[in-house]
Amino acid sequence: MNGIVGFLENTSGLYLNDTIETLERIHALQDYEIMSSIRRILVKYGMTTQQLRGNVNSQEPYEIKPRNTQDSSTSLLPTSYTRVS
Repeated sequence: MNGIVGFLENTSGLYLNDTIETLERIHALQDYEIMSSIRRILVKYGMTTQQLRGNVNSQEPYEIKPRNTQDSSTSLLPTSYTRVS
């Protein structure tokens, strides 16, 4: 898992609302505020954790794709690899 993005894309992200409610119940108020802010951002941009999860499910294991598939020249990833012995 990679931080909050990993949490949201993982199956645990499907429980975002429950997580927020639990954080409030146990008085973890700073974490509650952070997670609530993240939920507001998702809502603002019309995203759901189910959609984020779908992006992960559509990938092959160990797949790496450039973020901008329209223009691969801006990708920081190399287009080919050379094996070094």
